[in-house]
Amino acid sequence: MAGENIPEKLKAILAKPSVSILLEIYRTTHKNPPEPAYYSKLVEKCDYSRETTAKALAELEGLSLVDSEWEKIPASAPRRWVRSYSVVSEAIPHVENLAKTLQMKK
Repeated sequence: MAGENIPEKLKAILAKPSVSILLEIYRTTHKNPPEPAYYSKLVEKCDYSRETTAKALAELEGLSLVDSEWEKIPASAPRRWVRSYSVVSEAIPHVENLAKTLQMKK
């Protein structure tokens, strides 16, 4: 039956770094209180190499699912710039549905 393959399909989808990173960006920026999703934090939380993370973020930006901007961190000694990522507003409902579906399957 087609319904029996859903968990395997979800596992295959989640195995893609871009999906895991997209969900992590959503979780980080939509929790209470929201936090910025910095590149270095995404590498750390998702446990992918910097190269894999960069490729996944480029793919997500190319698909117009994620947007990024440079932010200045005022608290750092030499003021430093970091890149912050967010899910674009048009994609939020779809990412929310994906996150809810994955929670139900756990």
